Amino acid sequence: MLTDEQLQAHFDAFDQLLKETGLPPIWNGKTLVPWKDYHKNSIEFASQCHSQLGIDQPQRQLKGTYAKPVWDPHSSIWREAD
Repeated sequence: MLTDEQLQAHFDAFDQLLKETGLPPIWNGKTLVPWKDYHKNSIEFASQCHSQLGIDQPQRQLKGTYAKPVWDPHSSIWREAD
């Protein structure tokens, strides 16, 4: 059970991470984690798969949810400073 102050602290931390990164943080079961940090391994794995398959422009070469900028290792989402 959280107190009012603890709940407000969680909201404040969420808002701060959102402002800093432009992406909502993710709860990892223990704490709020910046979206990029949480998904870092996934995007590296996707990048390796793309390389092996000869995909160099995922947003153009893939369809559906895989065409979203988040799965493109060259997307501006990943170029921003951590």
